[in-house]
Parts: sequence; C-alpha cells; structure tokens
Amino acid sequence: MKQTLTILGLLAILSLPVAAQTTNSPSSTTNLFDEIYNLGKEAVALGTSNFTIAPYGEYAPKAAVKWGGGVIYFFNPSPYVGVGVGGDWLGQYTAFGASLSLHATLHPLSFLGGFATNITVTPYALTTVGTSTGGANGDNGSGMGSAGGGAALYITSIGGICNLAVQGGYQSVINAGPYSGPRWVLGPTLHFIIPGQ
Repeated sequence: MKQTLTILGLLAILSLPVAAQTTNSPSSTTNLFDEIYNLGKEAVALGTSNFTIAPYGEYAPKAAVKWGGGVIYFFNPSPYVGVGVGGDWLGQYTAFGASLSLHATLHPLSFLGGFATNITVTPYALTTVGTSTGGANGDNGSGMGSAGGGAALYITSIGGICNLAVQGGYQSVINAGPYSGPRWVLGPTLHFIIPGQ
C-alpha cells in the first residue's frame, strides 16, 4: 500500500499543471471518436513516432452509474514504459489525469510453434493521478487516483504503422466521491509506430 501511495504521490507532483473545473456537470459534450482522431493527428504533426491511443468502456459495480468510458493517450519512450494523459466519463462523473504504464510484450505460447508463435500478449500495470471535474461532489477539483492492471491481446497490423489490440483490465479508483471503487475496462488499443521520424 505504501508503494502505491508513493507512486501516486510522485505522479501527482508531475501532474500539477492540470487545471480543474469545479462544477458538477461536464462543460461540453464531445464525440469520443473525434477526440481520438484529433489526438493521433496532433501526435503525428508533433513528430511523435511511438504512441498509443486506448479508448475504453468501463463498468463500475459500486458507483451510482455503472457504465461509462474514456480514452488515454500514451507516448512510449521505451518498449516498457508509457506516459500519458486521459479523460474518464461515468454518468455525471468526469475526470482528467496523467498516467504511467509499465508493460512488456510477450509471446507466451511460442514454445508450441506454428501459429502460436504469433500470439502476442502485453500485460500492463497502470497508475493515474488527476482531478475530478464533475460528479464527485466534495471531491471535485481535488486529487484523485487509480491503480490497476490488465493485458492487451494483439489482433492485427493496420497499414504497417498501427498495431490493433484489444485490452481489458481492472482499476481501483480513490478520492472520486461516490464514483470511487473498482472499475473493469475493455476496449481497443491502437499502437502507432511511424517509420522514418
């Protein structure tokens, strides 16, 4: 527990420039797919050559509203680390934050040979610190955090620059008012590797 709190504290320091809105409702409605497209477009324009966009749906069994979603954008400075920003929506609850992912790409069935050598799984650990911007009652504008993990299963390559995977995982969210607690997530992962940059 102390290690988790230490990691969350360090990430909180890194995310201090994050601005917060202290109302109980989102300031605008956005189209998630437009936001994902714009993140990718901006990353390419900035010369980022190794990044991941991970939209997800989520189930929060202990929250007032059980179903929601979000998106995280990661820059991958190494094959094992991703640093990113993202947003989360669950009914009236919204939050934005900074994330750190530790991951490793594995071929767990390669010893079987044949097709099994192509099965690629990437387990990950993920921690996020940020701020609740709506729906967290007295916790709006204060620091929130989550920690958890999961795995991504590689599906296919798209155009030689994007690997498509499906990922699922579990997060434990703290300091988010009535939206604190466990979250199960599932969604596609788009990992872009732009050659020649």
